[in-house]
Parts: sequence; C-alpha cells; structure tokens
Amino acid sequence: MPDEEFEKLINGAEQIGKGTDRIVFAVQGRTDLVIKDSQLPLHHGNFTEWTVWHALEKMTQEVTDNVPNTELRHHFARCFAISHSARFLMMERLRPLQSGDPFQQFVATLPSWLNDKKPSALGRTAQAVSRCSTTARSIFTKC
Repeated sequence: MPDEEFEKLINGAEQIGKGTDRIVFAVQGRTDLVIKDSQLPLHHGNFTEWTVWHALEKMTQEVTDNVPNTELRHHFARCFAISHSARFLMMERLRPLQSGDPFQQFVATLPSWLNDKKPSALGRTAQAVSRCSTTARSIFTKC
C-alpha cells in the first residue's frame, strides 16, 4: 500500500503509544488494528517486524522436510500490511497487560532471539491471549 493510504487511516486517529523509533496510532473505524509510524529515515523496525511475521507464518508449513512449528506465531501480534516505503506497518492491536497476567511465565515461552521482553513490548488480545507486540529489536545472531 502507498504511504498516503496509511496516512488517511491515521489522520486524526488517537496516538496510543510511542517507542524509541515509532509512534503507534489507532486505525480509524477499527478497534482491532494499529499502525506503527516509523520516525527514522530508514524504517528497519517495521521491515524487521514484517519479515519476522512472514517467517513465523512460513514456519507453520512443512518446507523441505522441516517439522512445522505451528505454535510460535501465536506468541506474536499479527502483521497485516506494510507501506511501500516500510514507514507504516498495520498490525493486530494488543491491550496492555493486566496486573494479574502471568508475565514471567509468558516471557519464558518466547524464543531466545527476541531480546525486547519488557512489559511494554507485550500485550494481550481482546480474548486475553498474551502476545509480543514487537520484534523490531530482535537479535538474530544469537539464534
């Protein structure tokens, strides 16, 4: 999608979060989606997140006799679209973790290559399923 299409979707929308490199906006007319707007000249965070999501999706399939991993993708917020420049990323909206959520137990199930495991990088779906909301700062050299 062109950047302009994403800009229309967040024009006047509520800002719901801000990280080191990106601002997170609600999507007009959708309570289940967010758009992450990269604030850097190179939009590597969005590109990484998009790439990781598609790798997780591919892992659910049997490819060249590898055993499929159908569970890992359920630990991460779904990505739905990325803009042509990668400035904008549309993904599943997660709610903040609640005080009673089993934070440490969930973190223990996350892969070692994911290094951003702080509570603000995690959330829960509308169905109260814990998920990671970002993979932008993943370290793939430690796999």
